[in-house]
Amino acid sequence: MNEYEKLLVLLTKNEIRFIVVGGFACVFNGHVRPTEDVDIIVDDHISNLKKLISVLSGYHDGYARELSVEDFPDEEGAVRLIEVFPIDIFTRINGKRYSDLTSHIRFHALDGHKIPFLDASMLVWFKEQSLRERDQMDVAALKHLLKN
Repeated sequence: MNEYEKLLVLLTKNEIRFIVVGGFACVFNGHVRPTEDVDIIVDDHISNLKKLISVLSGYHDGYARELSVEDFPDEEGAVRLIEVFPIDIFTRINGKRYSDLTSHIRFHALDGHKIPFLDASMLVWFKEQSLRERDQMDVAALKHLLKN
């Protein structure tokens, strides 16, 4: 199991409420492409954020121990944590929160665990909002997968 997978299993084992978005969600939806970070959106309830910080504090160098719940404001943007690789943690993306996205969760089986990731249709919606070339390439590939 690679480091990305270890992180996702760790979050799942500890019952963190999160959804994989970004590059790994593309991969889990069938659009295989390289990615160098993990993007997740988390439930912003205080209990979930405290548990997330606690779990990540024991992950590799544990830089998350410097975080607090106040570092996760109710606004757009990510908290970037860099351990073995960058981890971008969102509480809101394009106006959507975790609770708005639960009907768009699919699961990827990994080492006996069900990793929650964003389905292709909502991923397309998110990525269409972006001007990045990488995101536009993802949109085209995901739309192709949705057609077939």
